[in-house]
Amino acid sequence: MTNSTNVDHELAIRIGQLHMNIKKKCKTELENQMDAIRAEEKRKDEEALAALKAAATAAQQQ
Repeated sequence: MTNSTNVDHELAIRIGQLHMNIKKKCKTELENQMDAIRAEEKRKDEEALAALKAAATAAQQQ
């Protein structure tokens, strides 16, 4: 015979585990998206820096 308290306790544990797994998955996805945003911003900064260097070099040659 199953004790209803044990079933409720087991259910609560399983719900808690699901919640933690979802939270970890969301956190991982958020971190991945933030990494992608940072990489894009870094790429833009590097392109802007390269353009500034090219402009400075061109100005020095004139």
